[in-house]
Amino acid sequence: MDRTEALQLLTATAPDDRLRAVRSLARNCVEGDLSALQAALSAETNKWVKSALSKTIASVRTGLQPEHVSIGVEGEDDRILEQIHAEAVEETTKRLVHEIRPILGRLDVCAGSEISDYQNSRTKKEWSRLVEFLSVIDKLSRAASSPIYGEFDLSAAIEDAIAMVRTNSVAIECIGPKPQVIMGAGSYVQLILANAVRNSVEATKDLPVKEPIVVSWGVTDRDYWFTVLDRGSGLPATTQKIFEIGTTTKQDHFGMGLALARQAGLSINGKITLGPRKPSGTRFEFRWPKPST
Repeated sequence: MDRTEALQLLTATAPDDRLRAVRSLARNCVEGDLSALQAALSAETNKWVKSALSKTIASVRTGLQPEHVSIGVEGEDDRILEQIHAEAVEETTKRLVHEIRPILGRLDVCAGSEISDYQNSRTKKEWSRLVEFLSVIDKLSRAASSPIYGEFDLSAAIEDAIAMVRTNSVAIECIGPKPQVIMGAGSYVQLILANAVRNSVEATKDLPVKEPIVVSWGVTDRDYWFTVLDRGSGLPATTQKIFEIGTTTKQDHFGMGLALARQAGLSINGKITLGPRKPSGTRFEFRWPKPST
C-alpha cells in the first residue's frame, strides 16, 4: 500500500482497513500528513486504531524512528485481523503455486528441446530462479497455515535449524538447556530461527574480525523464547520495513526471509523483536506463548 492509498483509507468504513492504513503510514508518512492523521484520530472510535494513530502522530512530531521493531499481536482485535490476513495469504499462495508449478514444468521441457545448450543458457538460469521463488511462495503458504502442535525438543529443533545455515566462516555458539522438550509447532520455530541465523551470518561473514553468533533459548512460566545475537553490520536504516515482502539490501535476494519469519511467528501467536546490540550488531528475539491446556 502506498502513502496516497493509505491516506484515503483513513476514512474507510471498516476498522481493519483503517488500521492497515495507519500501519502503512507509520512507515512512510511525512510531516505534511500530520493534519490528516489528527483529523482521523478525532473521528476514530475503535481503540486499536486510535492507539495506532496516536503512536504514528507522536513519531511524526518527534521525527524519531523507534530503535527496535516488534512484530506481534497486541489484543483480540489484532488477532482476528491477522487470522483473516493469514487465511487470505494461505489461499492465494496455494492457488498460485498450484497453477504455476505445472506451467514451469512444461516450460522446462519445451525450452530444453528448442534452445541450443539449454542447460548452460541464461534462460535455464532464470528458469531456476523462478522455480526457487515459487518454492519461497510455497513456504509462505505453509507459514500462514494453521500450525500443528506436538511435543518436540526445542534444543534439537534449534540445532537442526542452525545446521541448515551453518558456515565455516562464522562460529555459532548455543546456550540453553538440553534437552528442552516442549509442546508447540516445531517447524514454525525452525523456520523463524533459520532466517534469523542466516541474516546474522550474512551480516558477519565479511567483517575482518568475527565474533561468534550466540543462540540461546529457554522457558518461562508463560512462554518459550530464543535469541540470536551477532556483532555484524547492524540493521538497515529502513528498520520499520524489513518485515515487508520484497525488502532486502542484498543482491539476488527475494526479500522474503523476514516476511516468512513474520508470518510463521504470527501463526503461533508469537512476537519477534529486532533491534541493535550495543556497541554493534543485532539482537533478534522470538517469544511465543505456551499452549493453553
